Amino acid sequence: MKRIAGIVLAVLLIGGVVAAVVAGRHGEDKGTATKTVRGVIGSEKADFFADPDVVKALAAKGCTVKADTSGSWAMDGLDPKGDDFAFPSSQAPADQLARKYHAQEPLPRPFYSPLVVVAHRSAAEVLAANGLAVLDGAHRGTLKMSAYLDAARTTGPGSSSRGRPRTVS
Repeated sequence: MKRIAGIVLAVLLIGGVVAAVVAGRHGEDKGTATKTVRGVIGSEKADFFADPDVVKALAAKGCTVKADTSGSWAMDGLDPKGDDFAFPSSQAPADQLARKYHAQEPLPRPFYSPLVVVAHRSAAEVLAANGLAVLDGAHRGTLKMSAYLDAARTTGPGSSSRGRPRTVS
């Protein structure tokens, strides 16, 4: 009798395992489902989308990005069929694409690119001497954009008063 009970339990156990495997193959795991989105990006964004941390973060949100690169102004001439998004490098081409394809307004602004100003040391010293920059070391500094724009408005071409910038010897 014990032998028959053991065989019945073994058959039930095997049947349960088979049923679980079959059910698992047909069920959908919504928690790991991935949506692939396709788009065209400015070539300067290729490294960002290829970064392993970015790929991992997008995958955690259930998203995989497949992107082709293009010049931002050239995107206007591409066939958008099959693309879910376009991500040009700057505002003007983004606005042009939005008008052409009646995209949502306001356009999303996921991040802003920093402005980098390169100057020879002597030019940077003149900016600093006029209160338009702060030099942080031998090869770095910060341009005071607001002060620089104010100076450009008051001393630049077409202004009513022309200041005399100080020079550094």
